[in-house]
Amino acid sequence: MGIFSNIFGKSCDPNEVRFGRCMAQSPGEEQSQLLTDSDKLYNGGDCAGGYLAYMKYLQSMFGDAVEIAEGDGSCKYVIRHGSKEIVCTVDANEVSAECVVATCVKPDVALMRYVLAQNANMLYSKYGLDGENIVLCQRCPAKDMSVSSFAEMLSEIGLSANTAGEHLEAEFPELAICRHSNIITLSSQEVDTKVTFLRAWINDTFRLVETTEVENLRSYIILSATFKIIYLISPEGALLNIMESILDIYSEYAPDANNNTEINYRMLSVMEDIMTMPDHEIAKSMYRTHAVFQELNYKTFMELADSVTSLLRLVVQCSDIRRPDLVPVMCEYIIGGQEVRFGQHQLAYDLFMILWRVLNTEFFYGLGVRNMLYNDTADALAKDKIIAEIDAITAKYAAEYPSLKFDAGRLSYDSLDTFACSFLIEFKNIQIPD
Repeated sequence: MGIFSNIFGKSCDPNEVRFGRCMAQSPGEEQSQLLTDSDKLYNGGDCAGGYLAYMKYLQSMFGDAVEIAEGDGSCKYVIRHGSKEIVCTVDANEVSAECVVATCVKPDVALMRYVLAQNANMLYSKYGLDGENIVLCQRCPAKDMSVSSFAEMLSEIGLSANTAGEHLEAEFPELAICRHSNIITLSSQEVDTKVTFLRAWINDTFRLVETTEVENLRSYIILSATFKIIYLISPEGALLNIMESILDIYSEYAPDANNNTEINYRMLSVMEDIMTMPDHEIAKSMYRTHAVFQELNYKTFMELADSVTSLLRLVVQCSDIRRPDLVPVMCEYIIGGQEVRFGQHQLAYDLFMILWRVLNTEFFYGLGVRNMLYNDTADALAKDKIIAEIDAITAKYAAEYPSLKFDAGRLSYDSLDTFACSFLIEFKNIQIPD
């Protein structure tokens, strides 16, 4: 297992290692019904009931990140998003929400000017002062805020409060203390492993881009590494913003033959900036939080399978230019894009984790996963183990999806590139009802 063979002694079950900023599944029948009920109740005049149904929907999706306390004629909700907590109170007549962004240690013109300037960008909430606390808040009659507006308000407060907190912490360290009530600190071993692999993956990206002349493939190589870092390392805070800025650069323009080179240069420049950051700066973004209002669009399983099908052309392109070493990279791009951009369908999550573990053996070994599916030293796949794990997954979902079929025996175990390609081909052929 390379450099990690004699370093890490802890062993763990691969099912204990969870990745991704959002671990919720795409909405099922129960969740969809709660959303339907929330609109019906609100439109029928029961505003508080509509909000409650929506909050139960969030709770069913995100578990203990959402607390509901029903009182006499009112409800109090606590939503943990990122490093912040949103406290929302609702009764039959009024809805209010507040999130403490930071504590104002010392009044300062520049600090207050920044806070007030942000109000111009807010649609559903405003910044204000509550004693010494800088808060994002809203208070209005319930009849004036539909369930969809209520959801948008909570989302705006959660996302904006985290971004503002990071800015205040960086720009006004002596004037504002950020309130981090929802951060789970990782072990130093896990942080060191993630920092090490972040640098290794970016260096691999530079090498692959340098040896690839096709500009659109260069773009996918860069994006593949970006998705992998966001998903497997699951950074938060400033590092997450930097990684997402790479995606913004690519989506800012419609890449074509005229601007693809420039776009790739700009994306690589961001990665170069990350590589100049000291380890302790990168490590500060290695923590876990709840992410309730992540900017994701949930897909059904079949929509996700169709998306994988359309992207398999990238694998064909790599084969056409005789670059089998790029096939696993394109496969990582395909599954990474689904995991980062769309909600987690649990079946897809479990199956994709098999491919992640095969393609990132050293990383998982560094985190303590000893049940390896690929021996990179011998360049051999653990066929029997892979088949057993895939069979266990299909058995797990057999009752829910009686028509589910994923024939692990039909996969190619000759090499990483043929395995990765055959895995996604078998995945796209899955047929299950929505």
